[in-house]
Amino acid sequence: MSDLLTMRETLENSKFYTTEWQLQMLASASIWFIDSWSVSFIRQKPPHVINLLIILCQDSATNVIVPCFFGIFPHQSSLPIAEIYYRFFSVLQMKSLQKLEPLKIVIDYDTSLRSAVAQAFPHTEIYGSFIHKTRLLYNECKNIKCGLLGIKTAALSKTINYFIAYVLVISLMNEQDFHHHWNILKHQVNDEAFAGVISMIERDFVNPNGRYHSEMTFSHILEEKAFRIATPAIEGYHYRLKQLMKTYNVSSVDMLVEKVLVSEEKHFSSKVAEVNLQRIISPDLPEKFFFERSMGPLPIATSLGDIYGMLDHTPPQKLAELLIEQSEDIQLPQRRALVSLCNLEEYKKSLISFDTVSQSIMNLHQERKKKYREERKTRVKVEEPAMEVEEEEGEEEEEEEDEEDSEDMQE
Repeated sequence: MSDLLTMRETLENSKFYTTEWQLQMLASASIWFIDSWSVSFIRQKPPHVINLLIILCQDSATNVIVPCFFGIFPHQSSLPIAEIYYRFFSVLQMKSLQKLEPLKIVIDYDTSLRSAVAQAFPHTEIYGSFIHKTRLLYNECKNIKCGLLGIKTAALSKTINYFIAYVLVISLMNEQDFHHHWNILKHQVNDEAFAGVISMIERDFVNPNGRYHSEMTFSHILEEKAFRIATPAIEGYHYRLKQLMKTYNVSSVDMLVEKVLVSEEKHFSSKVAEVNLQRIISPDLPEKFFFERSMGPLPIATSLGDIYGMLDHTPPQKLAELLIEQSEDIQLPQRRALVSLCNLEEYKKSLISFDTVSQSIMNLHQERKKKYREERKTRVKVEEPAMEVEEEEGEEEEEEEDEEDSEDMQE
């Protein structure tokens, strides 16, 4: 009885937001992208945390990625999360005038979410994306402590990043190559410290009976549209939402709904309309309307194209090192403007790699950077004495004012 009451209270406190236009978009889309994460409101007293479920799809006519459903529910560990997800999907089916039957759904490696999707859409193909695998590995590596390896925090982070980068690199290879490099990687890390995450990968991905064995490598879906745009779409919308919350100074759930979620339908429907009316061009990068950072240096989670473009001529071990050691002097090839990840072969040709740039050009680049640093140091040295003079003048003025005040007091 208490469980029923808890479930009833949870459903009463849960909310969802969608419109008829957004439901039509979902009905016409063959691929959905679903993500869920917690949102904290630390300025509330007491601080409040909610879970946010978002469903995205891509308009096939305009290439615009559209958020089509928002579900809000309490953040509590004891809740039947799978049941809550299933209720949201049931509401979607009831509210839509057309039957919702996506061919593919890209979601996290969350057991509750996957079971709810499988129950609500039994004929849909389900798999995770590059960003989801990255998150899973990072979460599993959180339990690795410095004491197990006898190293400092910075060295531990670098070791963990190298391990994750290596797994992601070899996840783009075929199964045979994956097994070969996976066995090499296992002997490169500390068996005791990485025992938990190695066991998870062996159990869930490598084992033929593992629940994610079909997703051990992405080689068989590399050319699929759903896989190619999933990471930039999901991470891109997460980034957009955080920026909107910062812009509107959102401090409560009601403000999130009023200032952000409700207005999203207007924003994206206008973008689709503008493309259809040829007022703006269809985006080359499908996520461009909400993810401007998709051009230039990217974190490991979104550098799928960069990794894939270098697999032909860079060993996985070296590529993993490049991923975690990116700096001013060591960088992966960057995207040229307006080259889409949707066509990976075209993307590979567009990459500016060290192999295609002559040594003389690289030397000139290094000289320019060195000259810039020297000029910057000179400017800093010139500015510092000027600031000191201003401070001295200010101190003299303060002393004069103090003397005048004391004279006034005496009079």
